[in-house]
Amino acid sequence: MRYRQIISILNNEKTLTHEEEENIRKHFQFAKSKKYEIVLPCNSVCDKIFFINKGIIRAHFSNEKGKNVTRVIASENHFLTNMISFRTLSRSIEAFECLEDTEYIYITKGNLNALLERSPLFRIKYCEILEIYNANQINHIHSITNSDVCAKIQYLKSNYSNIIGRVSDQILASFIGVSRETIGRNKNQLQ
Repeated sequence: MRYRQIISILNNEKTLTHEEEENIRKHFQFAKSKKYEIVLPCNSVCDKIFFINKGIIRAHFSNEKGKNVTRVIASENHFLTNMISFRTLSRSIEAFECLEDTEYIYITKGNLNALLERSPLFRIKYCEILEIYNANQINHIHSITNSDVCAKIQYLKSNYSNIIGRVSDQILASFIGVSRETIGRNKNQLQ
């Protein structure tokens, strides 16, 4: 049950062998965290890639003006990491916070490298996941920096409808770069 969702996603085009599925189970770890729990503190090394089975985790930080900024919100069947910290094992300015009681699996950098060495098919899947993750990040940056308020609201509704109503207006606002009041005024457009 804990690994069913990730195996289903990885099996989307090319079927994993039983041995590859077992390697995934062996290298990923299962965890549960409570709402508001910090699973990655600010200024620590992000040496894990998280996959959300149930719940929501956000990556956020305070900018130079002290304003809280949410870089990414990951919900069911999505991955989350700080790729710079993960790749270089440097400290991350972000914290990862559960916005609901959350069940997730994660893989450490060491376990990922071992799995990539053992499974050519997983290596292909990992490249696909990275491409999708990167494309989502670029799309998010473009949507919040090159759009007016209406377009930002539409972006949120089109791409993150599953979190509307589950996440506070303040966090939604910090995710798309508007004020909480703007979210409140445009709440009817999010329905």
